[in-house]
Amino acid sequence: MMRWLPNALSILRMMLVVPVVWTLANHRYEVALGLFAVAGISDALDGGIAKRHHYSSNLGAFLDPAADKLLVLGSYTALASNQLVPWWLVGLMLGRDALIVGGAAIYRWRRGPFQIEPALTSKAATGLLILLGLAFVIDGGWPYLDNPLRLALVWVLAVALIVSGLDYVMTWGLRYLRTPGNGA
Repeated sequence: MMRWLPNALSILRMMLVVPVVWTLANHRYEVALGLFAVAGISDALDGGIAKRHHYSSNLGAFLDPAADKLLVLGSYTALASNQLVPWWLVGLMLGRDALIVGGAAIYRWRRGPFQIEPALTSKAATGLLILLGLAFVIDGGWPYLDNPLRLALVWVLAVALIVSGLDYVMTWGLRYLRTPGNGA
């Protein structure tokens, strides 16, 4: 009956991207935190509802991570424009995601359909992106991070992104080499 609800919540999260980026770009960190809370609740609800009631769908499998990626990328872009994180970190995030998407496209083209399983390193990197993103947003409104600590957090996140990107390359590269396919 309510099979549409998880997807609707993911779409809501996508619709929050513009207001979140706008509030961050305009140094309205308290409003951005409220919007992040709504996004976090919608993320938890859509996943919980989909799993509990078996409302999983191909559309939902695309919408949920797309909403998360758009929100995180938009937030970090605004944080970089406010000089709260370095631009190279945003570039690293984009590069890692482009590598994963490009690798998946090549795998599908050359070997056929597959079901990607998020790697533990990717889940850890995503968790750090969210937690440290919140820390940087809070720091933007209520400064508490000194420069050495901020730099350390940025480097921890950078290493996590690099490790998770390399994990995908190694795991899927080996799987690609071991799997016969149409284009091989």
